[in-house]
This record gives sequence, C-alpha cells and structure tokens, in this order.
Amino acid sequence: MRIAILAAAALLAGCSTGSSPDPMIGTPVRGPSSDNPTGTGGEFRLPADMVTASLEVPAGPEEVWPALKRVYEELKIPTPEVSEPARTLRNLRFVVSRRLGGERISTYLDCGRSAAGPNADTYRLQLEIASRVVAVGSGQSRIDTEITGVGMNMEGTSNNRVLCTSNHQLEIRIAARVREIVKGGGL
Repeated sequence: MRIAILAAAALLAGCSTGSSPDPMIGTPVRGPSSDNPTGTGGEFRLPADMVTASLEVPAGPEEVWPALKRVYEELKIPTPEVSEPARTLRNLRFVVSRRLGGERISTYLDCGRSAAGPNADTYRLQLEIASRVVAVGSGQSRIDTEITGVGMNMEGTSNNRVLCTSNHQLEIRIAARVREIVKGGGL
C-alpha cells in the first residue's frame, strides 16, 4: 500500500498545469514507452507499472484481433497507436468526461469521492489505455488490457489532479464483447 501511495505522489508531483486552454491536453500522465519512443508503428511493450487485466478468449489471435479493434470502435476509444504485428492498440491521451461506452465512468474507474459522489463522474479524465492479443495455445488467446489515468476537477479554480485506478470492469467488458463477437461470427 505504501508503494502505491508513493507512486501516486510521484505521478502527481510530476504533473504541471501549463497555460493550454485545456489543462489536460499537453500534460501526459506518462510519455511513450522507451520501446516505442515515437509512438508510431512497430512493436511495443505495455508498461510494467500499469495494472494488467488478462482475460482468455476461446479463439485464435487471427479472430480475436479484429474483434478487439471493433470493440474499441464501439466504445468510441480512439486508437492513435496500432501495431498490427504485435496485435496491440494504445492511446496514451484519451480524454473523457462523465460517460464511457454508455456507462458512468465510475463504473470503470476510481478517482476518489467527494460530497457529490464519485469524482470519476464529474472530473475530466485523461486515460492511458492499451490492449494486446496474445496467443496462449491452440485456438486460445489472451487479451491483456491496462488502464490508468488522472482526473481533474474542472469546476472552481483548483487544477489539482487525482490518480484514477481501474476496477477492471472495463477490461472485463472489452473481453466479454470480444467473446460475443467471435462466438457469433459477427466480423
């Protein structure tokens, strides 16, 4: 627990407000990984310090990969970084407010609470989200999804950021929808 608190403090200390009209833009939680410093093409590894949800799908990667891309489209999660060879989708600066995939954001993320309720439902969030498809056997795949981010209260004069953590419900939703698509032959 102490390590998580220290990591959160270090993350928050590294953020600055800047003078951009949108204080979330241009203030990344973390830049591109050293494996892919330009953020374009090529194979990259998901950062080891992000919490991972790994869920198996009873289908080969050649079926699961297009289904995963479709689920991201359905959820309206842009994927500026796509690695076809690594079967990886990634967005380091996904800015979202209030709802994601038709659900309140607090369904998926915990950014703390205030008197008004879960902060995730009222704050503007900048998320890092990445998923990859990995073969784990004959006709089996695993979807690894990692989500983290920061939230900012857009009301008032405070620009304080809070760490947001996943409760793994979005990762489960992504994998469940991929399973539905693959099972139904809906590609």
